[in-house]
Amino acid sequence: MSSLFAAIDANTRQGTAALVQTLRQAKRQVAENRLAEVTVTQRLAALLLAAQYETRLHWLLSHPDSRLSPGDIASVRGAGGLAQKWNALLRTSLAMRTNSSIGSCYGPQDIPTVLDPATRRIYRQMNHITTAHLDTLIDMRNSLAHGEWSTALTRNGDGINTARTTHLRSITLYRIVILTNLLEHLWKAHYDAQVTHAAFERDFNSHAIGMVNAAHRLERGDEAKWLADMRRRYKNGRTAREALTLP
Repeated sequence: MSSLFAAIDANTRQGTAALVQTLRQAKRQVAENRLAEVTVTQRLAALLLAAQYETRLHWLLSHPDSRLSPGDIASVRGAGGLAQKWNALLRTSLAMRTNSSIGSCYGPQDIPTVLDPATRRIYRQMNHITTAHLDTLIDMRNSLAHGEWSTALTRNGDGINTARTTHLRSITLYRIVILTNLLEHLWKAHYDAQVTHAAFERDFNSHAIGMVNAAHRLERGDEAKWLADMRRRYKNGRTAREALTLP
């Protein structure tokens, strides 16, 4: 294990522990109707979640067992923002999967053109979901990192950024929990692609479906019912403690 990967691995593990504990604390605050506290805690969870999907990308790119070539890694790192980097990695992963299936020599630049219709549809769904949700999450992270916990400012700090403020104030525990689940599917799909090849062949479609289902829950889920169910389970004691975990 290289010293770089060891450092990235330690960062990722500690960041995951921080996110898990923050989500558990936020769920308990919701269950106990400590609304002023959860307003702060759920924003902290959003910041930690965004950080996780930077460090997990570096974890995949630096993994000692990864099948990514130096060219693949350089292409992903040079792709632009975080969502663009994950989508560049998606093209690389799908090129690997296609080559394994049919014995071809396609590269990321050939994706999605050479994919069969079903896989091309999956690619477009994952690409769209990643872009829509990661870009918004990173915008939130940037606002929070600059101390803008209620109202986002313009780049020079000389006015209010209305669009980003709307996103910032849309943060809820429900959305962060579902987004955590969505991005976990994204990360596992790529882990299977780069490190556990057999699992990638077997599980890629299920991870893609998991992302789509999570996106639907973000758009149409019943947040009020989710919160009511959590409060009810909390009153039942043991059942509630089991519910106060990651999804």
